Amino acid sequence: MKLAKRCRKCRHIMIKPESKAQAIRFKIKLVAANYIPSITILRALSPSTPLKVAPYAAGTPFTLGLRFINPVYSELDLELSTPLTVRRGASGGGNKAGPEDSQALVEVPAPRITLAPYTELWEYGDEETTNDVVSDACTKVDKSRGIVDVRGNSVTLLFRVSPLRPAKDLVIPLLVKYSHKSMDVDIDNEGEDVGTQPTAADSVTRGSFWVYLCLGPVRSQAVGDPQ
Repeated sequence: MKLAKRCRKCRHIMIKPESKAQAIRFKIKLVAANYIPSITILRALSPSTPLKVAPYAAGTPFTLGLRFINPVYSELDLELSTPLTVRRGASGGGNKAGPEDSQALVEVPAPRITLAPYTELWEYGDEETTNDVVSDACTKVDKSRGIVDVRGNSVTLLFRVSPLRPAKDLVIPLLVKYSHKSMDVDIDNEGEDVGTQPTAADSVTRGSFWVYLCLGPVRSQAVGDPQ
């Protein structure tokens, strides 16, 4: 038996298998990984530039590297925040806000970034051709803001994390808000001529999700850097 799945709120078709009994492919398969940015914790910026890894020391700041990758075919705007955040450039110094039981203080040097759209050309590394899909609105390398690498549809950011107390596992909650132009047509009206369907090129898709970064243990005393 093959069943289709709809969103409980908007009733949009999310998953719809092929009607043929022998077919195992999906006619419609809208999964989150295809529409929200992927986030990777980096252990090193390069073979010669390693980053600090667990165990960490309470009261000793360290640098956390995250790489954000855009999976959609349009520019992706991201807004990043944590429950306890210090932002550069705020009047009177950094702004501190959040629950008192936070495990760490996190500095977000670039709370807003724009990722270049995904294109198959990135796979071939043809910079002369792929430059055509990167607009001036896309984020550029700016080490003063922690933007250390921009490659294709990915951006690497550095965060400064200050553990406040010992912990078995340092967990950093990160709220990611995203928006991008919607390039989809109405797949519910699949029987209509595509030319008669309203265009969605100017509509904007917005959403948000939480990411919990589990970084490892924090000790009460300073520990040496791993070899």
